[in-house]
Amino acid sequence: MPKVSVIIPVYNVEKYIAETISSVLAQTFTDFEAIVVDDESKDRSIVICENIGDPRIKIVRQQNRGLAGARNTGIRYAQGEYLAFLDSDDAWRSQKLEKHVQHLETNPSIGVSFSCSEFMDDDSQPLGYFQIPKLKDITPELVLCRNPISNGSVPVIRTEVFQEIEFSANYYGTEEKFYFDDRFRQSEDIECWIRIALTTKWQLEGIPDVLTLYRVNSG
Repeated sequence: MPKVSVIIPVYNVEKYIAETISSVLAQTFTDFEAIVVDDESKDRSIVICENIGDPRIKIVRQQNRGLAGARNTGIRYAQGEYLAFLDSDDAWRSQKLEKHVQHLETNPSIGVSFSCSEFMDDDSQPLGYFQIPKLKDITPELVLCRNPISNGSVPVIRTEVFQEIEFSANYYGTEEKFYFDDRFRQSEDIECWIRIALTTKWQLEGIPDVLTLYRVNSG
């Protein structure tokens, strides 16, 4: 069983997906699986993923459900003790998983580990801007007003956390378990973080390293 499951929702990102996947495969921490969730992508994104040929990459296909739905599908398939999320136009620095796993392993009360981010442009060039959030003493009010986790390519979360917040619903004709709420087409991550902060004992805490590269693209 892998230590970490990396969940990558994919929808029409053929320009960026090779770089995204490469940043995962370049991690210094190597005990992971990468779950690529094809959210009914219409371009060559999934063909590019298939051609990479690394056995740690697993491709799961579904009818389009949006970002929350793709993350939920990834969580259902994940086997790791920790779940890491990476949007398909972003990238990670090579020590991303290593540092988050160390953070969680040495702090058993922390359920959600996050980091700082650097902005990059369409061509992966740095924009000189950073997201440097508050790292400790994270309250539900701070999550609502400031969202210190910042973006969907930042957090690494214990699987136990999602087991505690799961709920059942019939959104697509059959009863399923959900973690993010598929009804949200924006801010679905903030809603999930607030639910974790309000309804579980787990702490949310960040590390000061800039480990996520967040793309500001023309689309």
